[in-house]
Amino acid sequence: MNTYVVTHPTASYTGTVTIKGFTMPFANRTYTGPVPDSVVTELVRIGYTVTAQAAADVTTASLVGLTITAGTAAPTAGTWKQGDIRFNSAPSAAGTPGWVCVVAGSPGTWKAMGNLAA
Repeated sequence: MNTYVVTHPTASYTGTVTIKGFTMPFANRTYTGPVPDSVVTELVRIGYTVTAQAAADVTTASLVGLTITAGTAAPTAGTWKQGDIRFNSAPSAAGTPGWVCVVAGSPGTWKAMGNLAA
């Protein structure tokens, strides 16, 4: 399974959708997460927008129900839980090592972790 951002065709839809036995929780019209290839094909066929996540944004781990990803910025799409973490895939001296979701939502409220030593 690859990770996708799935946009519901109905504006502001919040709820779950089950397709071919796979359930996706949508918040503010968006689901971000792994989706089976057969479900992606069906979603596109029935009018959903499905965008593959960049390789750097793929979930790398899950810890006690929290999602840990990597990317070059805090998420701007998708549904996230308080405590989810996005590690910086291009860290630099005196820069942030990543971001933490402090308020759940789509995309939630993200705060930078303390800067690295210079």
